[in-house]
Amino acid sequence: MADVNALAGLVAMAIAATEAEYQTRAQALSVATELDARRTAIAAWREGGYDTFRLPQYGAQIDMVDDGVVWRSASKVVSASIAYLVSLGFTLALERVRVLERPRTVIDLCAELYGDISTARIDFMIATNALTGSEILELPRGKKVVWYG
Repeated sequence: MADVNALAGLVAMAIAATEAEYQTRAQALSVATELDARRTAIAAWREGGYDTFRLPQYGAQIDMVDDGVVWRSASKVVSASIAYLVSLGFTLALERVRVLERPRTVIDLCAELYGDISTARIDFMIATNALTGSEILELPRGKKVVWYG
């Protein structure tokens, strides 16, 4: 049961990952990498504990070998999701870095880099650069700023 539940959780993660919205290439590729890592971890766990099953309720030891049908099906879903995320990553904005030559405001920088000063764009700039309270008011000269375009 634990095996089936783990695989069901993995498939649910893969499906949810393909339904999510991504703004940057890094986000999509990060989720694809995480899905692959989870699949690898579950595969190692399965190998360690599910080579054979013992059924004591039958009074004697009965060894059963896992035929891998459920694993193959789950792995196909995860592989397809990873492929989709990697493909999607090529259509998303590429991360760029800029070192500020002079002090700037977030609004000024958003207008220059994105041509957009909407609240969503400013919030995105603040979040992707983990700006502090004082940096939101004024970004200092020499600050490295990540933007996507």
